[in-house]
Amino acid sequence: MRKRKRSHPRDPPADGEVVMTTVACGLRAGLLFSALCLVPMFKKVADVIGVYQWGAGLYANHYVLTQLANGESIGLSATAGTPWSIWKTFFDQIISALSGHKNRHTIGIKAFLKVHGGMLYNDPDTTWTPRWRLPRPLPFALTENTTLEMQRVALLHIQGEAGGGGFEAMRIYLYMRQRLAAD
Repeated sequence: MRKRKRSHPRDPPADGEVVMTTVACGLRAGLLFSALCLVPMFKKVADVIGVYQWGAGLYANHYVLTQLANGESIGLSATAGTPWSIWKTFFDQIISALSGHKNRHTIGIKAFLKVHGGMLYNDPDTTWTPRWRLPRPLPFALTENTTLEMQRVALLHIQGEAGGGGFEAMRIYLYMRQRLAAD
């Protein structure tokens, strides 16, 4: 396989190109110790990142579908930069709101979590008892790869460049096949 030079590191990968990602851990000093002692920490970081990515993905889908169903704007500024930076900022804001920082998604995320029995880690709301609470958030720098991956997948979905025609084309195909079979 020939490597191609990308014009920008965040450009989508070419068909068949392998893209490797890493999990940032921020532990240069830990490299001096045995790797076995780091396993619990890596597992905890992976679990927390997974929970926040899962929650951010659920809320992002809910938010976008609700805005579109109501005929409202999603709130992404086309003048803010490239589509890559716009969606990256969108997911950064959602992860920040899930971590307890205030931004335009904070109220929506609190309401979304409350409907599903959850609560932010540091939410002082004592009017109700949640069934579950988000774990203590990681430093924002550790979520960089998570939001980059979410942004890349969102753009591939929108542009229809994944899986030989994209998710959108596959969904339409499956829907039409099911409708024809039902008729």
